[in-house]
Amino acid sequence: MARRGAFGSLLLATLLQCQQFVTGVALDALRGGLLRSLEGDTTVTIDEGPPSNAVTKADCNWLSKSILASEDAPCVSVLLAANASACVCNIKLPRNMKPMPDTFSSPAHIWIDNDAGFTTFAPVATLAPPVDPRAAVVVVENAPRCPFSTNCTETRTPGCVGFDTFGFRSVHMGAFTSNAGHFNTISCRYTLDADGEFQVPPKVQQMLVKMVN
Repeated sequence: MARRGAFGSLLLATLLQCQQFVTGVALDALRGGLLRSLEGDTTVTIDEGPPSNAVTKADCNWLSKSILASEDAPCVSVLLAANASACVCNIKLPRNMKPMPDTFSSPAHIWIDNDAGFTTFAPVATLAPPVDPRAAVVVVENAPRCPFSTNCTETRTPGCVGFDTFGFRSVHMGAFTSNAGHFNTISCRYTLDADGEFQVPPKVQQMLVKMVN
């Protein structure tokens, strides 16, 4: 018992010394920061505020109305930086679309090209793919994608309506999450630059007028 009591006392004394050391280091860091502040060794960041033409809640509501889905696709305005804003929309997918995780992505993977003169073996033969007798009646699942994900400036397709038609710079679909897989939804971010301007394309305006009438 005496040994246990001595060991406990030694352990308590060690913990108290560690606490005093950590407290001393924190106080020294605080004193150093105060001295640097008094000496003027600080960097002052000025918040310039949101860009003058940042996308507004009303703009995101127009984008939400333009998305045709089985359920309403709520969109909210988000300020990303001093020179960019965005509309983030949560979209319910149809039954033939399922968000899936990227199981082939590896952050540690390093691609090394083979030398042209490198000898390789023939690939191993594989079995024939199985045949599903229900294939004629089963609905083919499609990969999910954000609405208006086409860049009409590049495709130059007549009558095209894409993210750039609304004035956005880009559209990005959020990564897979367990919540998105359970509710079968995706999150799409439509980014607007500081020099961009949101607008509802005439083709979408005509569609919305017909829906109201």
